[in-house]
Parts: sequence; structure tokens; C-alpha cells
Amino acid sequence: MAEINLLPVEERKSESVEGIAGKLSILSVGLLVTTAVAALVTLGFFTTLISAKQKLVARIEESSAEINRFKAIEEYAVVTKSKVSTAEKIISIRTDQVNIFSTLSEIVPGGVTFTDIKFTTGDAILAGRAKSSADLANLVSQLLSARGAEVIGNLNIDSLSADEQGIYSFGISGKIVTNAPAIIEDQPQITTESSDEVTGE
Repeated sequence: MAEINLLPVEERKSESVEGIAGKLSILSVGLLVTTAVAALVTLGFFTTLISAKQKLVARIEESSAEINRFKAIEEYAVVTKSKVSTAEKIISIRTDQVNIFSTLSEIVPGGVTFTDIKFTTGDAILAGRAKSSADLANLVSQLLSARGAEVIGNLNIDSLSADEQGIYSFGISGKIVTNAPAIIEDQPQITTESSDEVTGE
């Protein structure tokens, strides 16, 4: 038997509108849920990016501090190397004056008196007087001996004269035999004036 729809046309339309509204509500709720989930996922993604950025910035700052520390160490190393090089040069040219004076006091004849002694870089200049030609010859012989050659080499007699009393005035120069001492001192030149006479015994 055929079903007879006795509902009015208006009620059928109302039910159709309500069905569509329900479907739209469900669709809206689904869309809102999807949007919220997407927003949460996006927020989590950006939070992860910000955390990674902060870690990266912290690593960059740490690396920069480490690089600056290494730069300071390198600067200290360069300065130290320069000073060591300077110290080595000073050691290589420094005169061991104590040894020279000690040796001269041992080998200089008693008739010889020094009136001026100068030590410059690598050179020694000796000026003095000898009571006789024999004393002067003895002085030169002693300076040329093995003991004298330990402190002064390449001797040259720059000046030689004698007065009426037979006293000889002389000027002798030579190269200082440099030995590297244990202590570094900056003494490029020492001059002993005529008042500080050194007389060999």
C-alpha cells in the first residue's frame, strides 16, 4: 500500500532547513576544531623554532667568546714571541763585562794603566799608558795569548806615542768575544773614565 505523506508542505520545508542547519553546524564545529588544531600545531612549530633560535644564539655567543679568548691568547703569544726574539738578540750581543774585567786584571802587566775602557756592541776600546816599551809589548802579548783571546779578539793598535819620560800612550781596539750569559741586562755601553783606572798587578 503506498505511503501517504500527510505533512503539510511548510513543515516539510522546515524539516529540510533544520537538517541543512544541523549539517552546517556540524561542519562549522569540524572546521573550528580543524582550525584550532592547526593553530596549536603552528604555535608548537613556532615555539620549537624560537627555542632552536635561542639555542643557536647562545651557541654563537659562546663561540664568539671562545674566539675572543683565543684571539687574546694569540696576541699574548705574538707579544711573547717578539719579546723572546728581542731577548735572544740581547743575549747574543751582550757583553760579559765581569769576565772581561776579571781576565784583564789577571793578564795586564803591572807597568800598564788603563785610562779609558769602552765596551760597545761587539767592540772594545782600550786606552792607557805603559811605563816602557817592554810593558807595552807584554800587554799586547798577553792580549794575543789564549787567555786574552777568550775575551777580546782581532786586536788593532789604533794609536801609539811616547813622551819625554819614555811613557807610552796607546789606544787598542778589538772585537769582544760574546758569551751568552744566564742573566739578561740592557747595558749596551759602559765607559770607564780616566778617574777609574785599572792597573794590573
